[in-house]
Amino acid sequence: MFEYPSQAAVDRIVPKNIIYKNAKPSTIVKNHFISQVKEIVWKYKLSKDTINLSPKEGITEIQVFEISLKTQEFSHDVLRAIDKAIPYPIFYRVQYQKSINRITSPKHPVSSDTGKWVIGDYFQTGWQDAATQERPLPVALELKSLYDQMIIPYIGCSPRVRETLNDLIQRAQNIRKIQRELLLLEAKIAKEIQFKRKIELNTKIRNLKSELVILNAE
Repeated sequence: MFEYPSQAAVDRIVPKNIIYKNAKPSTIVKNHFISQVKEIVWKYKLSKDTINLSPKEGITEIQVFEISLKTQEFSHDVLRAIDKAIPYPIFYRVQYQKSINRITSPKHPVSSDTGKWVIGDYFQTGWQDAATQERPLPVALELKSLYDQMIIPYIGCSPRVRETLNDLIQRAQNIRKIQRELLLLEAKIAKEIQFKRKIELNTKIRNLKSELVILNAE
């Protein structure tokens, strides 16, 4: 997604047992780490020391992790465990062979005193050629502004005029919810044999599609 400055490079392997110790994942999630994850590398740290942008609103550092996979099958529970273990926003470059999926979750501290963070839904670019050209980092005056701008390309819908980042994220989540509902309704209507029930389901589908048009409008 982004081309990171060389002075922000870390290139340090993150042992899985550190994640286990700090996140205390379930046995199922540990098994996902074992079966799916080959290696976790801390690639970049964006901070005042590395890119000369000051902290703001609890955002003191932004991390970039690269995860090499054993298989293209991948559970977001792995990312949630890492996010729980690492108290900073993280952008993931998940790589399998010559393909890469860039993933992140909107993440913010509950307060500066507790050290706890809220981890939102995950947004991703989908699998792309790993050789895809990266874009320059957004221009920003401080880390919170940089972080907000970095998240937007992952969300999948363009921000409206004067729409806040939180509103954009909420709109994207509503779109996802409706898309899931549509899949369920379309599966039901394919199996339904009663004509009256088919009409009812079709009406619900049309209404949901109308809502999607409104939500997707810029």
